[in-house]
Amino acid sequence: LKKPIKIFGKELKNIHLVYAVLVRTKIGIKFTDKIVEKLKGKTKAIGYICIAVGIICAVYMAYLLISHVITQLISPKASIQAVAFVLPFKVKGALYVPLIYWLMSILTLAVIHEFGHALIARAYGIKVKYTGPAFFGIIIPLIPAAYVEPDEEEIKRRSRRQQLSVYAAGSSFNIISGIFFLILLLFMAPLANNFVDMDGVQVDSILSKNLEKLGLKEGQVITGLTFGSNYYKIRSMEDFARILVNEKPGTNVLIETSDNSFYYHRLESHPKAPSAAMMGVTLTQHESIKEEAIQKYGVLTIKIVRWVKGLLLWLSLLSIGIGFFNLLPMIPLDGGLMVKSLTQGTRFGNHITMGISGIFLFILILLFFV
Repeated sequence: LKKPIKIFGKELKNIHLVYAVLVRTKIGIKFTDKIVEKLKGKTKAIGYICIAVGIICAVYMAYLLISHVITQLISPKASIQAVAFVLPFKVKGALYVPLIYWLMSILTLAVIHEFGHALIARAYGIKVKYTGPAFFGIIIPLIPAAYVEPDEEEIKRRSRRQQLSVYAAGSSFNIISGIFFLILLLFMAPLANNFVDMDGVQVDSILSKNLEKLGLKEGQVITGLTFGSNYYKIRSMEDFARILVNEKPGTNVLIETSDNSFYYHRLESHPKAPSAAMMGVTLTQHESIKEEAIQKYGVLTIKIVRWVKGLLLWLSLLSIGIGFFNLLPMIPLDGGLMVKSLTQGTRFGNHITMGISGIFLFILILLFFV
């Protein structure tokens, strides 16, 4: 993290490859105080709700990771990927999010997260020294974020209940807002889906060397599968999965694509379930806009509605996912700070906190890289 950077043979001092830039401002502090004033005593009740949400979700997240790593150690072929990096570019093993959705989602959930911390802190009269935008970078600023800087010394002097409320608030706000985005998505999805027809499944990436040799390309749309004398029209991901689940490894299949290309392929064994057949591609749903929808609403309206649907999808998934992740009992995450608050004042409080953090750091390393 502190490897020096050299330009033309000269070392640049105090510049690191990986860094965070915090822009210190007072933006939002007065607004937060106004919200606290309007809510009056209700803000502290929200803090109690955050404690409950935080503890329940932290315990559940810890249980999921521990149970998954046990499964992975006992039966690695039967396990699925539990955690992954969320990136705006395609990398094997990472969750790909289109760049504009990624930027807007990360920035939105960062603002919501920090607002949660600030709101509860101010409800208890804890000073918030600074707020503002932030950027995490590798050489250049890459990831937009936001931050709130409460008075840490003042937090340490407060009761355990108040500490837990402040620490749990950020992640709890993420989870609750994620559920809100999900509800909006459920209302909007039928409208957005009514504009299009599902007309096949698009190849996102090719895992099978045989299909690469045959010439199948990323972006092609699979519209039909033929097994022996049986032809199946493929319109949706559900069609594809329903047909493939009944086939065995080694079965020959003729793949038809929307550009009238055909590929004769043999199904392979799934690496984590040898008795199950695998096509050897990753897929997404392909859709085309209905002509009657274009005539009635116009292309621009349809594209805006479907873009908003996509944004709500990623806002809900990332808000809930990152909210849960932040509640892992691991310093410096919110869950780790909650553990620190619960154990402070005990004989081995610091050792317990660091021990739990070390265990979950080891679990994450196993899940990410093993």
